[in-house]
Amino acid sequence: MALEDLIGQTYTVVGNGRWLRTVEHDSLVIDIEKQLFFWNSRGVIGNAYKWLTEIIGVSPKEAKSILHSQKPALYTKTYVEPPQDTPTPYSQLVNVFYNYGKEHHEYWHNTRGYTEETINRFRLGFNGEIYTIPVYVDGKFKNFQCLGVNPKRRFSWYKGLGALPFNFSNLVVTDWVVIAEGPVDAIMLRQNNIPAVSQTGGAGTWKDKWLYYFIKMKSIYAVYDNDDAGNEGAKGIAKSLGTGRTRIFNFWDFDKGYDVTDFFKDGGTKEDFHELLSKKSREVWEV
Repeated sequence: MALEDLIGQTYTVVGNGRWLRTVEHDSLVIDIEKQLFFWNSRGVIGNAYKWLTEIIGVSPKEAKSILHSQKPALYTKTYVEPPQDTPTPYSQLVNVFYNYGKEHHEYWHNTRGYTEETINRFRLGFNGEIYTIPVYVDGKFKNFQCLGVNPKRRFSWYKGLGALPFNFSNLVVTDWVVIAEGPVDAIMLRQNNIPAVSQTGGAGTWKDKWLYYFIKMKSIYAVYDNDDAGNEGAKGIAKSLGTGRTRIFNFWDFDKGYDVTDFFKDGGTKEDFHELLSKKSREVWEV
């Protein structure tokens, strides 16, 4: 049984497209694509099973029986789902995930090394299963980069939008910048008062249409992970942005796979990082 049908047996479900609401509780939002509900005012996020057991109050055994039944819904759907080739980002989810995640900051602190100030600044969140980083482009919410408990598991919440620039608004207040391999590293750099940007597509992704953001940059450092993908990705950026002003530093003197987050979690400071950039960064043909 679909989640929207299930909730519709208790409340009046209304709306068009992927995101539905209920007449009785406008803070209760249903994502019919992912089959999740978000009840912001109660701080509850979950699937159909959680709806039945925690909201309706049925037993786990009864919930499983209901979900496996083929009985039709007890009401007629009040929405029509139009075809959508490209998902429409729902900006209110930023606050939903951020508010729910206030009770789940251990991951951001322990695994990522972020402070409370950083968590709040970037509106980092949690939806009950995954950790979320909101991605804005030119001031508009576009997507989440999602992180699993496994630090290497990264994916986008909305599919089909492609790689997006991250934190590029930072470029209007500086004439030098570090381009990190991913948003998690750019956030760590920003936490240490280092101007930093990234993108959501991984080490091998770069789009020439982003070049105009860097027109006024006098110095650019591509700082990726110490591995083959990181080296190749950083070289591609240096060639695209211009080798005269772009240098590469990928922690070559550290362990394989070492990255920005590792450096600062291991006790590195802003001054240490600047010294590495000054003494160890290389031109693209030196890498």
